[in-house]
Amino acid sequence: MIHLHIMLLWCMADAFVFAKIGQTDRTGVLDAITALDPVSEAHLVAGSFDLIAETRTDGVYDALQLVADAVADIEGVIETKTYVAID
Repeated sequence: MIHLHIMLLWCMADAFVFAKIGQTDRTGVLDAITALDPVSEAHLVAGSFDLIAETRTDGVYDALQLVADAVADIEGVIETKTYVAID
């Protein structure tokens, strides 16, 4: 089981980033997230979160780093949650 978890860190990873956006230009945040290299799609949505972005990275660690380093630093993003696809 431990080997599987370690392997998941270094294989291709599809992840979905959910973001809450503060009182700012939502379209500007959408444009900024869409411009990030590993983001394949991003949409403004209705619900608990304001935006969902789909990413494809070289591994789970890269997906988490994308959120920590890039998405969270975009002005207007106040919270994120990242879900990694397992199928």
